[in-house]
Amino acid sequence: MNTLCTSCLVLSLGLQLQSEEMATRADLNPRKQLAEAVGRFMASNSDLHPDDLIVHSDVLELQEYLVRTHREGPLTSPRVLHHVLEDRSALSRLYHRRGGDALRTAAEALGSYEPLNQLARKGDGRKVLRDAIDSGSVVELLRTIEALGDEQGTRNQSSMVYTTRDLVSRYLGTDLAIIELSHKQAH
Repeated sequence: MNTLCTSCLVLSLGLQLQSEEMATRADLNPRKQLAEAVGRFMASNSDLHPDDLIVHSDVLELQEYLVRTHREGPLTSPRVLHHVLEDRSALSRLYHRRGGDALRTAAEALGSYEPLNQLARKGDGRKVLRDAIDSGSVVELLRTIEALGDEQGTRNQSSMVYTTRDLVSRYLGTDLAIIELSHKQAH
């Protein structure tokens, strides 16, 4: 009889602990869970960094991952793609062919890829970007953008999302840096 009572007690405690663990998981903010999933996706994808330029194919891959792991959510909506550059956009082609580092550095200094995108959409602007990338002069690129911005107002705000960091911030309302930090501390 004691063995049976002991077994029942162990089973009861085990079920109670499991129930408490499930309740704790359910209490977690679903947006934070999605942001953490984005962090895991990026950690498993060595080609994708938080401040890299993202395009449709990057977001589609992320959305497929999120649907497989977390079902539907704000990031899995097809509308998200309306705010992301096409794979064949002028800026994307420049970025992925030869100018990723230079354009990322310029975007960080400018606070966004928006001025670069506006410049890339213009024929003479693409030439300016190509020349700056070829020369390796990010400083010259920034000066050119600054001059053009004063003349043409290239610093207009946009509804575009250019990086994974922007994507998480806009659609989940959280900062990807917090997620990255918590993952580094956990490992």
